[in-house]
Parts: sequence; structure tokens; C-alpha cells
Amino acid sequence: MIISRFLHLFPALLGVALAFGVSSRAERPNMVLILADDLGINDLGCYGNNFYESPHIDRLRREGMRFDQHYSAGSVCSPTRTALITGKFPARTRSTEVYPWGLSHVYVAEPLWCEPDRLLSPNQTFLPDVLRAAGYRTAMFGKWHIEGVSPEEAGYDEWLVNHCDTALAADANHDEYHLAEITRRSNDFMKEAAQSHTPFFVVVSHHSVHVPQAATTGSREHFERKGSLPEWADRSPLQTPVYAGMVKDLDDSVGDLLAEIGELGIADSTLVIFTSDNGGLGDLNFPYRAGKGSWYEGGIRVPFVARWPERIQPGSSNNGVVVTTDYFRTLVDLAGGSVPEGAAPDSEDFTKALLGQSTEERAPVVFHFPHYRGEDGSAWLRPWSSLRDGDYIYIHHWEVDLLNGKGPGKIETHELYNLAKDPGQRRNLIGTQPDVAARLQEDLLNRLEAMGVQIPILMAERLAALNTLCGKQQDAVIPVVQTAEYALPW
Repeated sequence: MIISRFLHLFPALLGVALAFGVSSRAERPNMVLILADDLGINDLGCYGNNFYESPHIDRLRREGMRFDQHYSAGSVCSPTRTALITGKFPARTRSTEVYPWGLSHVYVAEPLWCEPDRLLSPNQTFLPDVLRAAGYRTAMFGKWHIEGVSPEEAGYDEWLVNHCDTALAADANHDEYHLAEITRRSNDFMKEAAQSHTPFFVVVSHHSVHVPQAATTGSREHFERKGSLPEWADRSPLQTPVYAGMVKDLDDSVGDLLAEIGELGIADSTLVIFTSDNGGLGDLNFPYRAGKGSWYEGGIRVPFVARWPERIQPGSSNNGVVVTTDYFRTLVDLAGGSVPEGAAPDSEDFTKALLGQSTEERAPVVFHFPHYRGEDGSAWLRPWSSLRDGDYIYIHHWEVDLLNGKGPGKIETHELYNLAKDPGQRRNLIGTQPDVAARLQEDLLNRLEAMGVQIPILMAERLAALNTLCGKQQDAVIPVVQTAEYALPW
């Protein structure tokens, strides 16, 4: 009698569990994360682009959900990738620049100095390892761009790391971007897992649409026939029929992946996510300002669409703030696993947002880039940190904070924007809302200190410390690594 009563109540209890975001082992989804490289938020039809063509990615949006305030954890590649597998802001892991550039590059003609980044420590908890412990098969194919930890050490059962082989002024007709290879390996992995009735997690990590730009001849010629690109204001010279062709080639590979999921009969039980590791190049991220590498929204606000039939409402949108670190707790929750104590401290579960349920406002998000980029002495990118809190984003420029008339700084003021009213960041509120700016500045600096991040200091202080350490006079010659014209394939 007691057993029969329990069985009678079990469906209701299960429904309550699912309502709170807890996944039963029977309905845990397969999870496919497609990660593009340098794809801007305005490069897709589902975000308003009416010249480039992305029908397969747009299909994910029609059949799923689009996030309008999704952030990459960094404005360049490696920081976002470390955040994905650790659930930690790049500031916390000191992986704030691209590897290996951030480990050893030295600027000597700029007014500030900062400690280099660190190799990612293998002595921490990684997302694929937690998913594997929950019974998932895990895989990563394509671009890795993390140093200190291999895909195997991070918990991937299967993996392939490759590098793009494109050349300037040449079409990519021989899979130079490995679109076909990455997709084929991903499809084979999904087929094997599906046949063994094992839930899986696979990261499809593309090199496209990274420079040097190259598309297949057919895709390039398609957009040449289509006509000239729209006359967007401040359009980057990199946005050409070649670039449009690259977007099409990338989208075609997504179509191949979706076709395989359909043929395997697992579409209804598979969560598919598409996103980018940082903003697009140049200024073509309208309505957002600037692009990759920048402290403005164009460098960090990126596309994110997700499809999970019968769970995610088709054609829906979400305006809540989500960041790359949040994948950790969300995917573990969906997998029915548990996050070990102390792991993923900067990750928040957005399962309820995916399922269209009410959500609480996310805790403030920290971005940190304490370096220079560009030619030494005239770097185009200068040290910055920022805090997204509610509708506001506060941008802290370290030259403003430290120089105070002591050196040739290029930045003159900190910045504050209300993104709900000014998504294009054209009206700096630093002078009109000083109380808000002061509150966010204090919060940001306290958070950075608590995370133990590297903080820029005056170059003069660094040289003085070196002289003291070496027991030399103030005017001694200190051996340094000189920088060349900036030409990294970042």
C-alpha cells in the first residue's frame, strides 16, 4: 500500500523537481556547444543582418531562444576559453590575454607595467570532468588556445586540436579552416554516443571567422554576385564578400551538424548552443560600439542562441545578463550532476532563463585586461577593467587611475554608461552620475583585490624595484625584451 501510494505521487514529485531545474537521469539532454571565433553579434540574420546569410543558425533561433545580453568572458580569445572550462572570470585565473602573448610579452615604452599572465593551472575543477563524472561522454574538436592544461587533463574523452592553414589573398577550398574536419569528428562522436545510448557533451570549436580571411570560391562569388555590401557607417575594410562568404561557410557547417542530429533521431533530446568567443573585428557590431579587444560592448557582447525542442520555447528571447562562466553550473545542472565545493565561483545557473521561467538579476560581472596591445609606445589598446551591474557598466582605465599627470597617458577619464538607455555607449555619465560611478568603482576594485588579480603599476616604480633588487643605481640599464610591430594572429 505504501509503495503504491509512493508510485502514485512520483510523477508529481518529478514535476516539482524539474520545475526547480533539477534534471532526472532519464531526460538529461545531450549538449552541443558550437563556438565561433571572432564572430560579431551583427553578423547573423537572427540578430538583424540582412546581407550576410546564416539560415541554419537562424533556424536555431526560430526553434529556440536568442539571448540579447550575452557576454563573452573576455574581449579576446583565450580568456573566454579558460572561463568556459573553469567557471572563473579570467581575472581570477590570470588568463586575461591570448596565449602565449600574455605570458611573456613586455612593453617598455608605455607608462604602466603589469605582471604577465599565468599558465592555466591543472589543479582545479573543469567542466568536462564534472560532466564526465555525471555519466556523460565528452569531446572537444578544433581550436583550444589554452596553455597549461590539455583537453585530456580538462576531462575530454576525445579531442582534436588543430590550427587554421589559410593564406592571404587565396580562397579556402581545401578545408584550411578545418570546418569539414571539425564537423566530421563531431558528427562521428555524436553517432557513437547515440548508438551506445550515452548522453554526451561536445564542444565544436571553430577557427572561423578569424583572420586571415578566406572563404570557399563558391561562397565568395555568391556575395560578389549579390552586390556590394551595405554602406554601414564606419564599416571595417575587413567586412567584404570574402568575410560574408566565411560566415556562410561557417553556417553551412552548422547545417551539417544539425542534419546529423536529425538523422540520429536525437534532436528532441539535444541542447544545441551557438555562440562566439568575443566580439567581431572592427566597428561592425552595431548598435554596439567598437569590437574585438575593446572595453566597449562590441568587444564583449556576442551572439548566443540555444535550441532544445519541447523545453525551450521556439522564437523566444531573453534580455537577462549571461556570461561564459555561467555555462559551468547551467550545464552541470542540466546533466543532473553537482558542482564540487569551491569550484566555478563566478558561474551562475541560468537554466530557468533557458526554460523561460522568471530569473533573478545576475550578480555583477567583472572584465579585466591589464595589458597593452599594439606598437610599443603607441599601443591602440590600453589597460582597463570594467563591471557590469544591472543596467550600468563602469569602465576603469588604469592610466587615469595611476598617472594623474605623471606620464603620457592616452586615456583621460573613466567611463559610465546606462546600457538600457544607451546601448551604443555614446553618453558617458561619469560626470553626471558620480555617486553611481563611485559605488561601482569601489565594488570593482574590491572584487579585483579579492580575486588576487595582477594590477598595473607605474613603469617607473617597476624599474625602481628592479634596480633595488639588483643592487644597482637608478640609472642602470635594465635588460628588457623589445617589442616589434604588432602582428600576432590573435
